[in-house]
Amino acid sequence: MTKPYTKQYRAYRRWYPILKILMWLFAHTRFIGRENIPEGACVVCGNHTSNVDPFFLLDMLPISDHLRILTKVELYRIPVVGAFLRSVGMIRVDRSIADITPVRESMAHLKIGGKVAIFPQGTRVTEDESVAAKTGAVRIADKTRAPILPVYIPRRKRIFRRNTVVIGVPYEVNPAHVRLTPEDTERLSAELMGRIAELAP
Repeated sequence: MTKPYTKQYRAYRRWYPILKILMWLFAHTRFIGRENIPEGACVVCGNHTSNVDPFFLLDMLPISDHLRILTKVELYRIPVVGAFLRSVGMIRVDRSIADITPVRESMAHLKIGGKVAIFPQGTRVTEDESVAAKTGAVRIADKTRAPILPVYIPRRKRIFRRNTVVIGVPYEVNPAHVRLTPEDTERLSAELMGRIAELAP
């Protein structure tokens, strides 16, 4: 299915070349497993240790993939940053309230063949911390039957030196299409984080 050429996608296309230049200058990223990126819809899931992690995911995908990232609402309250995030179609998430709007937006984008990025831990996690994965990525992938693409982003980012991002094999969380219980989604979310951790070089 062809993705609509929306106002948000036009803004995304304007900013994308600038992002590529900045990442080339400062990150020197090497992507391992790029051949694993599927055509069409998928839920991109990575570990999260830094505010720059989303930029690695954006750099990983071609401009034709309008990657929409679930982004915490606090960033939208910063005047310039918030305006930018809205203009390029990032998906606002308010963790302080029960709101299904981000889920609906994510599913709508996946259903037209787009890609959505979710950090399953829901927050940045430092090297000495351990945070259980939230179940949102698994639930969205299950409902849309979009594959999950696990991605390992280096914990320690090095400026002006090579950073290696490893892209895993996409997989379907519920290939039998059975009804998942809350326990199932928790187990599958933990399995997802395990798959991401196993990609570490």
